[in-house]
Amino acid sequence: MNEPASTTDRYRSVRERRHAFLSDSVARAYACRPPYPDEIFERLAGLLVPGSDSVLDAGCGPGKLARGLARRLPRLARIDAVDPSEAMLAAGRRAPGGDDPRVRFVHAAIEEAPLSGPYGLAVAGASVHWFDLDRALPAIARALAPGAVLAVMEGDEAWQPPWEPEELELFASLAEHHTGQRARISPRREPLPPILTHPLFALEERHLTAPFAFRQSVDDYIECQTSRSSLSRETLGPEGSAALADGLRRILASHAEDGALTYSVRFQLEWGRLSAS
Repeated sequence: MNEPASTTDRYRSVRERRHAFLSDSVARAYACRPPYPDEIFERLAGLLVPGSDSVLDAGCGPGKLARGLARRLPRLARIDAVDPSEAMLAAGRRAPGGDDPRVRFVHAAIEEAPLSGPYGLAVAGASVHWFDLDRALPAIARALAPGAVLAVMEGDEAWQPPWEPEELELFASLAEHHTGQRARISPRREPLPPILTHPLFALEERHLTAPFAFRQSVDDYIECQTSRSSLSRETLGPEGSAALADGLRRILASHAEDGALTYSVRFQLEWGRLSAS
């Protein structure tokens, strides 16, 4: 039976917007994103339903959460890491912990994946805004064990760095040049807006991690920005990508020491119950 046009069009739009993440260059650039702190994994471990030994990582990318959970939770028997990008999954398999037999990389969109629950916890790191939520949330809900929650998080970027105003202006001008429309990019400030707002998601708690210092080369910082959909090489093209790199080098010149930057990172974490309908 054909779906209503509005549903079909919405899902087509989701697939088009996440198309950049299918590329090898974006998957490689993901390695330059800041890591999740121990605080995140400690919180997630506490959310796992007692007695459960399986976790779902929805929209896993290169499996940073899945691999981290496997390393820190030896009692887990299986972590299903689901993503529509084979390039991301290949990067995850090559990364430290990617050969752990308990981490099962699944090549599929979360809306259509063959989920093998019941899972004692579902996580989604910087990915839930790429889901067709009307499809994905019911699918995840049906695969969860009784009492299990969905935990979503984001924040793998610099937290209020001193170069932020100039950087956001550069990003907005690149978006305007590429799309013809002026982007409205807001800096992250407390109180942060919710990550996930949907009738099927009942928020239980929100948490902002303590800031931690992260140091990386200017080259890696620039590469990190190309892992984001709106700034990827596939989105900006050669000319736009060169403008991004040149602009960031100019902006960051006065903030770097010995070719490297040190900046704060903070992750926002939310969790809550899902309904299938």
